[in-house]
Amino acid sequence: MATQLLRCGRVFTRLLREMVACGIGVGLIPEILGRDYVQTGKLKRIVTEWEPHLPLNAYIVSRTSLPRATRAMLKHLADAIRKSQDA
Repeated sequence: MATQLLRCGRVFTRLLREMVACGIGVGLIPEILGRDYVQTGKLKRIVTEWEPHLPLNAYIVSRTSLPRATRAMLKHLADAIRKSQDA
């Protein structure tokens, strides 16, 4: 069920991005999904002085038995977030 909701959320966000890019309206789209569209001119930031800071949480059952791939993914996400905040 949680996987279906996550997948639905990603599909909805991408659909929203495409609708906004087609001129149907405005939307709040995660920067990572809108970056290329802004750079190519398909999307334009309309409230440039405001940027939402939404929480990002990773819930894990145990740090001692965390798979290496999961640990690497969490490190990659943390580094990417830090890098985007410094830019």
